[in-house]
Amino acid sequence: MSLSDCKIEYKAFAVLHECVAAGPMMSGVQFFRGEPIAEGTLAGMIKMGMALPHERAVNTSITIDAHVAGGDTLLEFTQYRQIAERTDFPT
Repeated sequence: MSLSDCKIEYKAFAVLHECVAAGPMMSGVQFFRGEPIAEGTLAGMIKMGMALPHERAVNTSITIDAHVAGGDTLLEFTQYRQIAERTDFPT
């Protein structure tokens, strides 16, 4: 089921993360880890992520429980942007 037509629990708990470099580049590979920025409702975290400058927002993700958005537990920027564009997204 795609995020455009599944039931979304906008009031469910979610955490917004920003990917940051986790040490020096080794053999041409850079490792990243997710640093929590904020926590709250899924709708609130989507709004917060969308309000970030685009250069920063594309390096964010939102973690949620599997029942919240069609089985996904990690929403990348492109996924949560798709949810923000839904007609049922809270304003």
